[in-house]
Amino acid sequence: MAGVLLLILGSGLLFGTWSSLTGFVASELGRIDQTRAGSATAVFKVMPLLVEAAALGTVLFDGPLWRAAFITAIAFLSLGILVDSMADARLGHYRAHLTQG
Repeated sequence: MAGVLLLILGSGLLFGTWSSLTGFVASELGRIDQTRAGSATAVFKVMPLLVEAAALGTVLFDGPLWRAAFITAIAFLSLGILVDSMADARLGHYRAHLTQG
């Protein structure tokens, strides 16, 4: 009896959402494009400029605390760029997977 109920519920969920599957794919593609466009501006344009500014600050400021702060900023921003570039690649792979079918 429990197996029959599970089959009825499962088929109802499957056929109920089957028609909205194309809507899901379209909304996911829009979300992916929006996320990638926003991260492209922040991660691949602004963060490298901040790394360059921190590198310049390392050269210009002579105090050990300033240098430590700038080196820490460079390391943190570089790690952020690395993580976000991997996330961007993952989103690209997910988008390709959705468009294939």
